[in-house]
Amino acid sequence: MRDVSIGQPDGYRVRLCVAELDPDEGLDTFIVQVHAEDLFAFARVEFVDLSLLADYFEDLARDWRGWEGTRTWKSGVGLDIEAVQDRPGYNRLRFTIDDAFPASWSITLDIDVEAGEQMARIARDARAFVPSRTT
Repeated sequence: MRDVSIGQPDGYRVRLCVAELDPDEGLDTFIVQVHAEDLFAFARVEFVDLSLLADYFEDLARDWRGWEGTRTWKSGVGLDIEAVQDRPGYNRLRFTIDDAFPASWSITLDIDVEAGEQMARIARDARAFVPSRTT
């Protein structure tokens, strides 16, 4: 399992880290971190099946030539992602992070990602990020 880093290492970025499966709750959990200029924030994200997040990024990478409208992924608690292709060759990913339900604070950060190899790397990292399920 590896972390997923989206954005520039020395600039605006979002990092997904510490993914784990909670067998008692049946939830995948992870931490999302936001780095933007003088801002650092993080939140705990819960979702029933984290592989759906990997599917989301794989769909974006597969459609690197573009699509119409907005594609959305929502965790339910902690993280929402919207993707648009606002110019040829680039996807704009909008991350909205909050601390809980109901949110007492939230942060929205847009990151432009190259639609080809950079998006494919994010998709590969997201698939590797999914905790293995053993029965």
